[in-house]
Amino acid sequence: MGLCQLTNLWERMNLPAPEQAYRQVCNSPKPWRTHLHPILYWAAYETGPWEMRVLPMSKSLNLFKRNYEIILHKALDGENLDVPIEKALPEKIGVPCSAKQNQANLKNLRAQLRL
Repeated sequence: MGLCQLTNLWERMNLPAPEQAYRQVCNSPKPWRTHLHPILYWAAYETGPWEMRVLPMSKSLNLFKRNYEIILHKALDGENLDVPIEKALPEKIGVPCSAKQNQANLKNLRAQLRL
């Protein structure tokens, strides 16, 4: 989904751009559910109140943008907004180990399994 298509969505639905929506959520009094448009509320809910308050804006804004786009599509398709969004996987999973560390881990695993 390109940004151009997303732009058309929020404009067609008379909603703010993602950055403006993010700021609106951050500046909104709690509880969000009573003070925000349902689409903004669910995008913020899916991003997570903790993430919105604690993570740097560079990280939480990216999470919010993704969720905002998904919620906009769900609303446009007439879907329930309260159905949880699948979490995105990170690009890299795990921490690479050195060959020496891999050997030690394998040795420990074999000992635990008694092989």
